[in-house]
Amino acid sequence: MKSIGLRIVVSFSALILVVCLGLGITSYFVSSGALTDILNETMPKFAAEASITIEDSIQNQLDVLGLVASSETFRISQDDGYTHIVSVLDAETKRSGHRRMMLVDRNGRAISNTGEVLDMKDSPLFNIALSGEKGVSDPVYDDNGTDIVMAYAVPVTAGNEVSGVLIAVRDGLELSEFTRRIKFGETGEAFIINKYGRTIAHADTSLLLDIIENRATDADTGATRTISSASSDDTDAVTSATVEESLNGNDLGFENFTEVQRKMTEGETGFETYKYKGISKVAGFAPIPGYGWSIAVSVDRDEIMSSLSGLKWIILAISGVFLLVGFVVSYFIGKNISKPVVELTNQCLTMSEGDFTADLNEKYAGRHDEIGELTRGFKKINDNVAGIIKNVIREAERVDQANSVTGENMTKLTDQIGVMASITQDLSAKMEETSVMAEKMNATTTEIEAAIESIAVKAQKGAESAGEVSSRADELRRNAEESQKSAQDILQNNAENSGRQ
Repeated sequence: MKSIGLRIVVSFSALILVVCLGLGITSYFVSSGALTDILNETMPKFAAEASITIEDSIQNQLDVLGLVASSETFRISQDDGYTHIVSVLDAETKRSGHRRMMLVDRNGRAISNTGEVLDMKDSPLFNIALSGEKGVSDPVYDDNGTDIVMAYAVPVTAGNEVSGVLIAVRDGLELSEFTRRIKFGETGEAFIINKYGRTIAHADTSLLLDIIENRATDADTGATRTISSASSDDTDAVTSATVEESLNGNDLGFENFTEVQRKMTEGETGFETYKYKGISKVAGFAPIPGYGWSIAVSVDRDEIMSSLSGLKWIILAISGVFLLVGFVVSYFIGKNISKPVVELTNQCLTMSEGDFTADLNEKYAGRHDEIGELTRGFKKINDNVAGIIKNVIREAERVDQANSVTGENMTKLTDQIGVMASITQDLSAKMEETSVMAEKMNATTTEIEAAIESIAVKAQKGAESAGEVSSRADELRRNAEESQKSAQDILQNNAENSGRQ
């Protein structure tokens, strides 16, 4: 990337993308954690409300059965023989939609709506009702081992004493019908387990039947429990359907369900996750007081997190919008930064080629940032170098003028030198003539000295004419000396002039 503007756009876009993705991912996980916390708080509360709903449904059945038991028709003694009760039980059975009804005396002898006499003295449900409490059994097989039923029992009182127990046997899947009424989202389902961790009701009755089919008999005893089984601790096909080895095996597709079972059997209120056939589920659970049961409401985790999926797309859309806006903004920011940089770069290249005549954009010089500092610096360099160049040009012009003057002077000097050379030649010729004349004068002086000596001799010889001759001789001698001196000066001057040439 050669353009600084493009680099800025790419850098800003990458930064915005990273920030948006970081915020989006953080928001997603924070929202996921917040949603999980909300579920952890709300689903147990919803399960607690569901437990109240189940409890109310069971209690309604018991209250209705209690009203029937409080009628005078069922206040019997052991000597009544129950013969007239059968028709009453049968009518009430049909009216209330029961599978069967039984009136049991204190000794455990029961008469059903069909006239069948049964021994119920060892039935836990009978003993509970005989103690004056209302009770309901877990869903179990009927005596034929073909249908799933559950029994409701209420005490029959005569005065202030319990004279017997009235038992109504209903469809065992009715409890599952109660759970089916509990709705939580699109995939929400409710199920109930008993104190042994065994599923006794499920909103998905087909799954409940699969569980029952998967464990039709107890693994240890092979026994099955019916409505008239002797002990509540006996294992039956329904209540043993969700023992740990069953639901955590791969037969039914449950995974990590053990912790849910454990907490529910311990009567805890809470929130857990597990898998069913590879689908992650979240469950809130709460105990159903008075029956030893616990109800759980489960829902697919994907449904709960579907809002986060929408949030994910919203975050992506917002990130895209911000990325686009950031791209546009970074484009203008990059252009705002790169434009003066490009102009300054071009100015620098122009100056590097020796052109300092171009003017910088004054609007950049007025900025109070690095661009302004750089512009002012370039302007100062441009002005300084331009000033130096102008000074150099002026000095060059001055030197050129000086060279012109010097040339003229040199021409004149050459002409003068030529004149001087001519004069020197003439002077040299004259000096030669003078030298010749000086030599002649020197020779004349010698002759004069010889003549003077001759005259002196003659003067000595002629006393009379001595004074005149002497004076004349002195004068001639002085003249000769002056002439000799002049000749020597001329020779010396000629010699000096010759040396100079």
